[in-house]
Amino acid sequence: MILIIAEKNSVARGISHILGSVSGSKLETKVQSGIRYYSWDDCCCIGLRGHIAKLDFPQKYKNWSSIAPEKLLDAKPDYVVTDKNTLSVLKSLAERCDEIMVATDFDREGELIGKEAVELIGKKVNVKRARFSSLVGSEIEHAFENPVNLDEKLADSAKTRQFIDLLWGAILTRMISLSSHSTGNNFLSVGRVQTPTLAKIVQQDRNIENFKPRPYWKMVCKLKKGDETFYAEHETIWNEEKAKETFERIKDAKEAKVKNFEKRSTTKRRPAPFDTTEFLRCMNYLHISPSRAMGMAEKLYSLGYISYPRTDNTVYPKGLNLKNIVEKLGEIKEVKKFTEFLLKKETNPSRGRTESRDHPPIYPTGIIPKNPGRYEEMIYKMIVRRFLATLYKDAIVEKKNAGFQIDNEEFFANGQKVVERGYLDVWIYERFEEKALPDLMVGEAIKIEKIEMSREETKPPNRLLLGSLIALMQKLGLGTKSTRAEILQKLYDRKYIQGNPPVSTEIANGLINTLEKYSPEITREAMTKALETDMDLMAGGKKRFDEVVEDSKAMLKKVTKTIDENREEIGREISRSIKSFSIIGKCKCNKCGGDLRVLTSKKGKRFVACSNYPNCKNSYPLPQTGRIEFIGTCSVCGSPLIVHYHTRRKTKTCINLECKENKMRAPIKTPSSDRQSSQ
Repeated sequence: MILIIAEKNSVARGISHILGSVSGSKLETKVQSGIRYYSWDDCCCIGLRGHIAKLDFPQKYKNWSSIAPEKLLDAKPDYVVTDKNTLSVLKSLAERCDEIMVATDFDREGELIGKEAVELIGKKVNVKRARFSSLVGSEIEHAFENPVNLDEKLADSAKTRQFIDLLWGAILTRMISLSSHSTGNNFLSVGRVQTPTLAKIVQQDRNIENFKPRPYWKMVCKLKKGDETFYAEHETIWNEEKAKETFERIKDAKEAKVKNFEKRSTTKRRPAPFDTTEFLRCMNYLHISPSRAMGMAEKLYSLGYISYPRTDNTVYPKGLNLKNIVEKLGEIKEVKKFTEFLLKKETNPSRGRTESRDHPPIYPTGIIPKNPGRYEEMIYKMIVRRFLATLYKDAIVEKKNAGFQIDNEEFFANGQKVVERGYLDVWIYERFEEKALPDLMVGEAIKIEKIEMSREETKPPNRLLLGSLIALMQKLGLGTKSTRAEILQKLYDRKYIQGNPPVSTEIANGLINTLEKYSPEITREAMTKALETDMDLMAGGKKRFDEVVEDSKAMLKKVTKTIDENREEIGREISRSIKSFSIIGKCKCNKCGGDLRVLTSKKGKRFVACSNYPNCKNSYPLPQTGRIEFIGTCSVCGSPLIVHYHTRRKTKTCINLECKENKMRAPIKTPSSDRQSSQ
């Protein structure tokens, strides 16, 4: 018997239906110990739930108070089974098999999951690997007809990442949490990738907060030629006196002379195929958080609608039948006219900068979803439109530039319009602003309608949306295509950031400010980028497991030494930030006037209490899930007023359960930007 091991049940079901129908045998669904598997002929297929074991320290190292964090550097982690039922069924099925086919996701993590399962089964049989990037019948058949060997080096590189992340996370988290007396449910999470990522968010917030606007003066001239009105601008003037003198001199001018004029056509190129980072960046258009988007994309993949969504590739493989996919997508009414156009021409897809041999870019397989959920449909249609846009025509844009002279002062104007929309009709998420400017002749006099001057101020830098932050993480070498969305979600879960664009909390600011002062290496990307490079070298067989681990331990020893030498100062400064974070803005206790603070009980329940406890025992309960924003005081009873973000809605309410205001609760329409932080 052949035992096929997939990464999840939905994929196992898909593989089984495809291979079972090819053989013409009856497919049976069986359940053992609550675990579902599928059988036909002499094959059975079972889906895991990702890793069925995790790397962890032995039990004797679990007590934070009795084991110094530095001792973990010399500890040897063990694999601990986390899904005993699945392993029990695996072993039971393996007793009857003479071959194991690993069919986990085709990436570094999938290779490790497959290798872990085989090792935990512990039976010496022939092991093969089926690699595929979509649950399309022809690809699954080809993968199982042409199996390869399990890639031990690729799996070991994933195991190295696990081991290093466990070391860094456990040691640094314990050191920082113990220093600031933040243990139990309130521990402070520090990680090899998450901390440099958080530092980037904190730095951006710092840049915005410290930004000092600089005044400048802007002059705009309204011009008219025939029936067409357009505008020209003077270069920025930073001196108020000069601006006023210039404006007084030209404000009554009647004509502007054309000094130069240029018109040209340019090509606006089609977008490259979707890799994971660009896909998640485009979720900004749909107002869907990256972690949620990845979950939905994986669901679409497991149902056979799209290719594997974790990829760095931006070049379609030569063997991919693009025409066939386009033809099938013609069933979708809103893109039918685009597919009809593409079927009449040669396929010439756009290419991105990265080409790899593992997974193709993200593309629709041609199987159309039946009754998808609202957000799954939005994501699927974006993937469809991106795919078609990569095959479509480039857009043609006409650009114009002109210079004018008004009493020796120079003004400039530019214009642009789409001559041929091409892919812009398909890729509807990209906005293109047209700007009017008529054709002009050098020396021509143009009528001035009016000239206006205004005082402006330079603007602070923008905060980074989640999708843009993932793109920055990729650029800096922080995390991988598979982990970046999860890392950002972890920052939300630990209450280090909130909202989208994400804003750092006082806890995050205190943590990063303190680490930058005493151990800046933890907050910078250089160290983690070096380790990522080492792990890539491991996958290519150019470095060994023990080499990479020892390099990592050497870096970590330097960091822990610095933290240990400044333990008291670090603890004091972080504790101060935590206390500041817990205080609710301007809301005061309506019984004694003390500060109100958000606290967590021993059971992990959050609530509001007066800082003058035990002299004042005033307290209020809080919702235990979803994000909370304090927006002022209740006009009825004076208690804190909150907005509670939950299940894609938000509710405005007073936290005093006895207040009459609670009888007037009403859901508030949630803007898309608010929705992200509650996910």
